[in-house]
Amino acid sequence: MATESLTVIDGPDSPAVYEHDQRKSRFIAQICHLADVAEVGDIVARVRSAAPKARHVVHVAVLGIDPGSRDVRMSDDGEPSGTASRPILEVLRSRGLTDCLIVVTRYFGGVLLGAGGLARAYSAAASGALGAATQAVLTVYEQYDVEADYSAFAVVNRIVSRVGGRVSRADYTQSVRCGIVVPESSAGSFERLVVEETAGMVVPRPRGAIRMPRPLASDGDA
Repeated sequence: MATESLTVIDGPDSPAVYEHDQRKSRFIAQICHLADVAEVGDIVARVRSAAPKARHVVHVAVLGIDPGSRDVRMSDDGEPSGTASRPILEVLRSRGLTDCLIVVTRYFGGVLLGAGGLARAYSAAASGALGAATQAVLTVYEQYDVEADYSAFAVVNRIVSRVGGRVSRADYTQSVRCGIVVPESSAGSFERLVVEETAGMVVPRPRGAIRMPRPLASDGDA
């Protein structure tokens, strides 16, 4: 299974927005990160409520890392089949995007666009919204619970940095109890190094995998 895909980190309350005009019709596309398919209905309802004069509110949601088994939810909202949500989905697939939702509201301008024109318009709107969004690498991380004394925790913390993970939470009392996330590709090395370098005093307890986005490095980054 692939461990990395692309997503966007723009949230539902501050989506990336792009407007495409075609022969007097306006297509306003919004794209945001989606953590759970259960959020789709509420987000689409909010967009619809904010655009009472829109003729159509089309949406496409995609979730999941594995391209062969992603969960896709889509609606043409009355547009002819194949002219609205399908072109949007093709934009997402061609760019390798997942865990995101695109909603496109259409204001009819009085001129019929035809099937080809509609498909091109929805595709252009989706592409524009994606271009305006902040993209990120969606990585699978393994989660661990760790308990250690302070000296052993210092060793664990150095290992976490070496394998590209991070401490997600920590409780400092007589010992340190913490949550750690490590890229799936480094999970085996992390477990082995912790046991070896603490002489078996610390054994990470796996809690399962989670998907987390991290922004793409800019050209100026090392």
